[in-house]
Amino acid sequence: MSSLPIVVVGSGGHAKVVIDALLSAGRRVLFATDADVGSHGRTILGISVVGGDDALWRHEPSTVEVALGMAVPEGDVAQASSRRLRIIRDIAGRGYRMATVIHPSAIVSKSTALGEGCQIMAGAIIQPDCRLGSYTILNTRASVDHDCRIGDNVHLAPGVVLGGGITIGNDAHLGLGAVVAPGVSIGAGSVIAAGAVVLRNVEQGQRVAGVPAKRF
Repeated sequence: MSSLPIVVVGSGGHAKVVIDALLSAGRRVLFATDADVGSHGRTILGISVVGGDDALWRHEPSTVEVALGMAVPEGDVAQASSRRLRIIRDIAGRGYRMATVIHPSAIVSKSTALGEGCQIMAGAIIQPDCRLGSYTILNTRASVDHDCRIGDNVHLAPGVVLGGGITIGNDAHLGLGAVVAPGVSIGAGSVIAAGAVVLRNVEQGQRVAGVPAKRF
């Protein structure tokens, strides 16, 4: 992993979790940014929120990495996920590299491959031979069993449990405590509601909820 200092973009709850993971892992966090002027001047776990994007642009891309402090809330998932991806592409398009964030309490198999900018939060577990795309979040205590294939910009909310051999397409969102049975495929852009138990394949763009999960 890189030893470059990190700038965190965002200052909400997920930014606090990201900063905590970085500091716990011994990474140096320079500052946080936020487009909301009202957040400027406050601190998060001792890290100052110094301004908007212009504060990041003042640092050459070769001198820092960037961590996005924005998750995908349970409300308008599609809009939030799309906004998150636009911000990432803007930052990456200017030559900045997105930092991979791994909390030291997470368990990540050595045979697992992580894409750029993945965030693996406290207590998360990833078993052998999994593949995670770029910018994907495994939030607090999410569990991914063997041989799973997870796309780009996917959010596994706290407490999600995936059985082995699961495939998840890009931009999917799995809500708090969702459970997915082994071998199931979840299409790109799908939304799995909090607490859902998914026993069958979910097609692209579908929204499912319940036990067992059904379309809604």
